[in-house]
Amino acid sequence: MERAARRLEAEEGISAEVVKLNRIAPLPLDLVLESVGKTGRMVVAEDCFAVGCVGQQVSAALAQAGIQAKIRLLNLGQRFVQQGTVPQLQRSLGL
Repeated sequence: MERAARRLEAEEGISAEVVKLNRIAPLPLDLVLESVGKTGRMVVAEDCFAVGCVGQQVSAALAQAGIQAKIRLLNLGQRFVQQGTVPQLQRSLGL
């Protein structure tokens, strides 16, 4: 993940900070709030459904803290996901 931030800087000239959440209950919001407070931006990439995702929870916490930010949530949306092997799922979901 740190490599992705370095690559984004080198190739696109975009400075990025990576915050990896090692747990989702309870969410370590202090790390995210601090980072988004500095940058004013947040991208959350998750391999889950949109409803109730961590990105929504973090977005709500930012709003409660009064932190305004440009937010992009990347997830599987609200479509039905069929069962299959990992390679089949990766292909069908475009991962």
